[in-house]
Amino acid sequence: MAKKGTISGTKPASAKPGPAPKLQPDPTTLRLVRAIAGVKATQREAAFHFGVALSTFEDFLAIPAVREAWDGGQEGDAFISLRRNQFELSKKHPQMAIHLGKVYLGQKDEHSLNLSGSVDTGGGVAVTLAERIARELGVLAPAGENEGDRQSGAAE
Repeated sequence: MAKKGTISGTKPASAKPGPAPKLQPDPTTLRLVRAIAGVKATQREAAFHFGVALSTFEDFLAIPAVREAWDGGQEGDAFISLRRNQFELSKKHPQMAIHLGKVYLGQKDEHSLNLSGSVDTGGGVAVTLAERIARELGVLAPAGENEGDRQSGAAE
């Protein structure tokens, strides 16, 4: 007796040969796709996990429900998980707390250099530290020499 849907027990002409597809967008597979994406796995790694070729997994991602699960894991779950772990680490590691404070609270390290005060140049002439540095760098004329004298001496 012939099987239902077949002629004399043979497969219908429209049926594809080979085994049934390994990937089906059932709830369990969708949860697994989202979980794999949630650890920022690549599509190649996901394909390996499911035991299919990369091109097969890429075709599977063309199904809207599968794409939604993948994107939700890649863009949402992964970052939420990472952020949660960072906050947990910040409770035990001050470096992480400092990093999070800089990133989320706009905190920054303050570095300042005070160039006020005066320095005795040896001849009883007191100059500010900023003037002393400027003279050393050649930006200002040395003490006792005015700017005009220096420029006219260089022209001779």
